[in-house]
Amino acid sequence: MFSAYEIFLFILILYLLPFYLFLSPGLVGYYFGKISDTQKGLQILAFVLTPLFPPFVLAWCFLVAVFAFVFMFVAYLVYWIRMYLPFGIIFKAWYRISSRLLGRVRQMLEALFGLESAPPERAVIPVSVNAGSD
Repeated sequence: MFSAYEIFLFILILYLLPFYLFLSPGLVGYYFGKISDTQKGLQILAFVLTPLFPPFVLAWCFLVAVFAFVFMFVAYLVYWIRMYLPFGIIFKAWYRISSRLLGRVRQMLEALFGLESAPPERAVIPVSVNAGSD
């Protein structure tokens, strides 16, 4: 029977063969052109490393899809709560509780680090003055 190493090599060859067959004409054309040896070395390095990127790109796409799903799920829950619960009472209570909790933790951290507490800033509502002629 085959060992795990032999199975891994077989899968690796099946994965790398299409990439290298697709990329080889570009490498050969660049290698036999009138380019400096440094540029040829970089092209060969790019040829060798290119097949390593697709798994990371696929993992990134999967991660984005998962986070998008979680965001849409939370957004739908918030929408449902706002539509079907009366007058946002839940949100007001949630806001008050979270604000108090954060304020108490901030006060404890200020006391712990010896910082002075600044008074909370209030929202300023701009007042427009009509400068019309009487």
